Amino acid sequence: IMYDPDENVIRLLFQGAISKRDWINDFRFPAKLYKNQEHWFLVHRGFGDAWQSARDKIITELTEFILMIESSGDFDTPAAKIQIPGHSMGGALALLAAEDFRYQFNRPADEVVTFGSPKPVFGILSKRHFKKSAKSWKQYRFMYDGVTWCPPFIGYHNVTSNVIDKK
Repeated sequence: IMYDPDENVIRLLFQGAISKRDWINDFRFPAKLYKNQEHWFLVHRGFGDAWQSARDKIITELTEFILMIESSGDFDTPAAKIQIPGHSMGGALALLAAEDFRYQFNRPADEVVTFGSPKPVFGILSKRHFKKSAKSWKQYRFMYDGVTWCPPFIGYHNVTSNVIDKK
């Protein structure tokens, strides 16, 4: 979690797989129920489990960070924007974090930016639900990066078709 005072942006950053456990989660494809809530949504099991394992700590720290930043400003300063970037597996986690941010703070994140992210949600209804989690989505990928095509099964989606291929 970091704050850029020049842009008045709080960034919740997620990096790609770095541990053996991360790589195991990358290949745990079967979809699972995301949360026990009124409507059910499905996500990639490995990414869902990885997010759930860190979720409480991240949301608590983000809440404290937002309160600290916003209480240190004056009344003329608008609330800090929330940007959630992620790379590779971190892009999938950024999407799940954005949905949780919307749920916890009753507002969407301002922007989610992913680089080389796999497809973390399963089903068109899940995709529509998660898309509401941010005001703006930017998803970048290299067209020959196999990670961006995973899981390679019908039904898995990125949140937006706003995918930009750069050679």
